[in-house]
Amino acid sequence: MEMAAQTRKVVSGTVTELLGTSAEPLVGVNVNIVNNQNRSLGGGITNLNGQYNVTIPEGETNLTIVFSYIGMQTKRIKYTGQTLLNVRMDSDTKSIDQVEVTARRIERNDMGITNKEMVSATQKLKWMIWWQLPRLYLWKMLFRDS
Repeated sequence: MEMAAQTRKVVSGTVTELLGTSAEPLVGVNVNIVNNQNRSLGGGITNLNGQYNVTIPEGETNLTIVFSYIGMQTKRIKYTGQTLLNVRMDSDTKSIDQVEVTARRIERNDMGITNKEMVSATQKLKWMIWWQLPRLYLWKMLFRDS
């Protein structure tokens, strides 16, 4: 019995966002293939250059390719047999008043045994203040040794 060679359908492309006047690649975008019941049938993520490759499951119809990324509007594109699909994602701007950062650390003695004491700190920052802080200062504020 001879089996006919089946060709696998692969969709590839680049996912970008518009920054100013140039399109910049997005790293780590979720690329998911879903059927008409919104059930995931596989997918992948974009690489350092914003590129992805996903294999279309054989025998499936009415498929949608979903691109999702934190801070961006989710894109749903109907699969119609295309092999190249470049996508530009748009920012999902939402207004927030403040950000709350919580850091916790468990104190341990020299032997690595906990003293059953947890140190916790919470800092609330107004969004505009948070956005204007220099990144180095913010990093030191969040992760300084106490």
